[in-house]
Amino acid sequence: MTVIHVVLFQFKASAEPEDVKAVRTTHQDFVKSIGEVLEKPVVVDFSDNVY
Repeated sequence: MTVIHVVLFQFKASAEPEDVKAVRTTHQDFVKSIGEVLEKPVVVDFSDNVY
């Protein structure tokens, strides 16, 4: 399984350090939540007529 994770951030020239820290924390929480989801067993059935 290949997971590609791309996140783009654009900061204003006068970005406050608190704003940067908040974005970094949010990004880390997102990556952690994705990691927790990927650690759980996943069963995918690609049989015909299975939805």
